[in-house]
Amino acid sequence: MKTDVVRTAKIRLQRMTLVKSGDDSIFLNGKKLPLAEVARYRQLIAEVLAEEEFVNPLEILTDKKELSKMDEVSKQRYLLNMSSIYIKLRNSMI
Repeated sequence: MKTDVVRTAKIRLQRMTLVKSGDDSIFLNGKKLPLAEVARYRQLIAEVLAEEEFVNPLEILTDKKELSKMDEVSKQRYLLNMSSIYIKLRNSMI
């Protein structure tokens, strides 16, 4: 079963590289993320989806240095934005 999950994740990753991201702009804290950053997030999400054990995707996706510099309101906004990015990218991969 694990090999099926890994195989499926690899296939999805291969398909992602063939799809151009035109109107699928991703924003974090009001700034459009570069395609390289979006690709990095996609890679991390694919790894999370391939895991058999529970993994907190926000723990993996967040920039801890950036988060440590923020006040509480900014942290909440950042985490909500990051969860939105996770959901959007995960849904595009399924």
